[in-house]
Parts: sequence; C-alpha cells; structure tokens
Amino acid sequence: LTPSVASCCFMAPWYDHYRPKPSVPGQWRKPVLEVPYYAPSCFSFTLLGLVVGFYREELTTKLPCLLPWTWMTALLVLQGFASFMADVYSLARPSWWHLVDALQASFLVGIYTEVMIFGLSHGTLRGSLQLLCASTGYMGAVTAFVRSRASRKDADASPQRYAFWHTLWHFIFPASSCGVVLLSVHVPGDAPPGRSPMAYIAFVFVCILVGLLWAVYNSFVSRGHGKENR
Repeated sequence: LTPSVASCCFMAPWYDHYRPKPSVPGQWRKPVLEVPYYAPSCFSFTLLGLVVGFYREELTTKLPCLLPWTWMTALLVLQGFASFMADVYSLARPSWWHLVDALQASFLVGIYTEVMIFGLSHGTLRGSLQLLCASTGYMGAVTAFVRSRASRKDADASPQRYAFWHTLWHFIFPASSCGVVLLSVHVPGDAPPGRSPMAYIAFVFVCILVGLLWAVYNSFVSRGHGKENR
C-alpha cells in the first residue's frame, strides 16, 4: 500500500472498511431492477409471515417448532424487508445489509430443516404430504440459488437470467413453507412428539454449516472479482 492509501484505510471507519462487498457486477444493477417481478419477490417472506401469524395458535400443537410461532411471524416479516434492503436497495453496492440478510436467511434455513426433520408427522398421510412439499421446496430453492450464481459467470452471464433465478430463490422457500403450514392445519393427523435434545443439536449444526458454506462461497467470489480487477 502507498502511504496515502494506507492513511485512507486507517482513517476510514471500520464499518466502511469492512462493509461486505456485493456479488453482482455494478453494471447489472439497472437491468436487474428493471425486471418487474424481481423486487416484489423479496416480500414473499413477509407474506409467509402473515400466513404463519394467522395460524400461529394451531401451529403450536400441529407443527412444533423450536421457537414460538409468534417469534417466527416477526422474523419472517422482517426477513422480507432485509431481503429487499440487501437484494434491491443495496444491489451491486457494498452494504452491511448483505450480511444481515445472509445471517437471517441462514437462521431461517436452519429452522426450516429442523422442522422438516423433527416437526412433521412422519409415518402418516399428513406427514408424507408435508415431507413431499418441504423436500421439493428445499431442492427447488437450492437449485434456484445455484443457478442464480451460475448466471453471473462465463459467456452466458445475463442480468435477466440472474433476476429470474434469484426471484425463484426468494419465492420457493416461502411457497413450500406455506404449503406445509396449510397441510399441517387442514389435513387430519397426529402431531409429532415433543422436542428432543437432538432437535436442538441439529438446528445449531445446520445454522453453522449454512453459515460456513456462505462464508466459503463468498470468499471464492471475492477472489474471483479480485482476479478480474487486476
């Protein structure tokens, strides 16, 4: 570093110096935001939160969760706004909203996984329908996430394709979760037993795993951008 650059880095506030970098090229901001369904898709989580809030009393006994469903309602509603701030307001710009969105999304994926393993009525018709809905959503969301990242690379890179797949990433998890909620409330069946210590261990493990995968992935992305800018 030259003395002037080193001085600027030293004088810059830590929250500016370490602000998370975007993973989307700066020139993509306008074409991505011009896709009409991209920005509204962020609030799929908020809509799910409203559904969960409406059925929160029934879900307490019919779909057990590590957290009270009232808390989950608040988290899901807030996730819609965090997603909007990260993926729309801060799209292609350095922002701490990217970290907030990633941490909260990792937490919610951990809850989704824990409920899918321990909260469904396995061995019953309702449990089979719940598992089908939840696992389809899980695979679909992961596929959409991977495809949205792939659409930024090589000669086939396209902001419109990125907007399409990232919109599906926003939409699929909430849609499948809504399906599981409705099945839990309206399809007859016995509720699963209370939580075991394994449920808590699985939840913590999944949150850590998702967080590590996100950190490793972003490390590779940052290195790729660094090589491109040389």
